[in-house]
Amino acid sequence: MSFREDCPDYDNCLDGLLYYTKVPPAVVVPVKGLIIQAAESVQHLKTICNDVASRVPCEPTQHRGWDYLVNDLEFMLDQLVRKKLYKFMDFIHDFARDHGSVEFIEELNNILNMHHFGYRMILDDSDGGEGYRWDIQKAPE
Repeated sequence: MSFREDCPDYDNCLDGLLYYTKVPPAVVVPVKGLIIQAAESVQHLKTICNDVASRVPCEPTQHRGWDYLVNDLEFMLDQLVRKKLYKFMDFIHDFARDHGSVEFIEELNNILNMHHFGYRMILDDSDGGEGYRWDIQKAPE
């Protein structure tokens, strides 16, 4: 499922105590760290960078070294969060589906909560408990 299918009214929400219409700027660095932890090799990290690049869209990375790819990932994630919200959310969803673990999801949700983001990733019961979907959080009153 896509973010727009999971949260079809997201563009009617207003930012307040929680961010609903954009990714909080401080989320990029810890999410990048979480993605790097899940990367299994230099080639895997390059594949991740190119996935992000295809969603921006921008040129795929030409780098092959770990540190260069880490820098590319941060740059590309920063570009992605400047696009429509659903693009970033779909990338994170797809990454979690393909590479995430329960621990990844827990840490992701901790990061989103810490930075007052109005969405959490939860198990998708309609998929036999095998997939994930986005869930909108209500702002505290």
